[in-house]
Amino acid sequence: MSALTNEAMAQLRHVLDRVGYGELFATIAGDQLFAPDRDAALRRVETLPPLERACLRLFALDEGEPDLPPALDGLLDALGALGLVEEGDGPVRLDDLVVVPVLGGYLLTATPPGWRPSLSPTGRAYLGPDSLRVARALPTGALGSILDLGTGCGIQGLLGVRQAAHRVLSDLEPRALALARLNAELNRPGEDVAVVAGDTYAPVADERFDLIVSLPPYVPALQGDEALATSGGADGADLVRRLIAGAPEHLCAGGELVFFAQLLTDDAGPLIANELTTLAPGLSGRLLCSDWHALQPYVLELATKTAAATGTDAAVLHARYLTALREHQATGVCTVVARLVRPARGDGSEVAVIGPDRLRAATKLRAVDALGFVERENGVEVRRFGGPAQLLSPPAAALLRAFQAGASIDAARHAAWGDPPGADARDLLDQALERSADLVRLGLLERSATPPN
Repeated sequence: MSALTNEAMAQLRHVLDRVGYGELFATIAGDQLFAPDRDAALRRVETLPPLERACLRLFALDEGEPDLPPALDGLLDALGALGLVEEGDGPVRLDDLVVVPVLGGYLLTATPPGWRPSLSPTGRAYLGPDSLRVARALPTGALGSILDLGTGCGIQGLLGVRQAAHRVLSDLEPRALALARLNAELNRPGEDVAVVAGDTYAPVADERFDLIVSLPPYVPALQGDEALATSGGADGADLVRRLIAGAPEHLCAGGELVFFAQLLTDDAGPLIANELTTLAPGLSGRLLCSDWHALQPYVLELATKTAAATGTDAAVLHARYLTALREHQATGVCTVVARLVRPARGDGSEVAVIGPDRLRAATKLRAVDALGFVERENGVEVRRFGGPAQLLSPPAAALLRAFQAGASIDAARHAAWGDPPGADARDLLDQALERSADLVRLGLLERSATPPN
């Protein structure tokens, strides 16, 4: 780190501590990583004293501040010298960056999607809930060494483990590496932190670690769109395979690999589960699978996001993704949190797969007792006895009524949508499963000990 970086991050840390930035941030974001309603947050901020107002506008909301308190002059000069302040004649603002107080530290990260134009210089350094989920799953004790592969802004390697003698953060993207270096100085000044560029284990060819952590790219890519830094290959698991296969050579005895991904499943579990014994020789542990989603709604969301980012036709992408992923025999996707250990003795090589709690077993769903249905102009109001009313769409209400009558998932699907000409029965079943999951979350459906007739 340069002396200029050290000084700028020290000044930033001093100002954030001085204003109680964590507590201020919570008043506009609650327990979220970013303010969910920027307009409401800005109105709240306007009631604060000048220094606190300026800090939240600049560092939490990506808003220009025309009248800066003198206390920020030196800090903004130092940040400007690092190229972190947006140049121009308008109000001063950071260059597509915000500061998030999280896990007892501060992270410089990209503004959330939608806050700025899609062509953002910060790229994958955006901090998302998946990153926080992985960081919270890491060991709590002191470690000798930790490797954070695909570090992004550095949350896992810098804040997920409080005490480590040696930390290595790696990534492929220059912007992510730049932010990881800044965050290392912001949160771990004077500690042994190396930030290196490279693909998976290439930068640490001869090193071993007590902990390897990663949130690898896991989005499936269509043929011709397999950019290494942004996709997980044809089935979304290419980087996961490489991560697991290389771990035994880079873990100390008793060392642990922790990673998070969203992987394709069939009706039994993650498709990659069949490869684990050959992918992870010498490792033992488990894949904990949850948050299962049916394939068609997942593909629709994926195609919509890809189309918005690339300017292509969402309907065409949807059809291509659905065809490509069904060729892998996928019926859905599930969230996977893996904890794999290189045993101190023996060769291990047993990995348990704890399957997702999915609604494929939806024949064991039933409506809760004492439901009332009232037709409204904009939907169907459903009230559980003694509980709040829920306004459902007609198909969701039809599903609920069918389960109330003891129908199977297929019969409930037919009650909701029938058999529209040209519709794919698998797509309709996927929609029924997704709507059923929503009804479970609302407390209107529940799992039955015995399947209905």
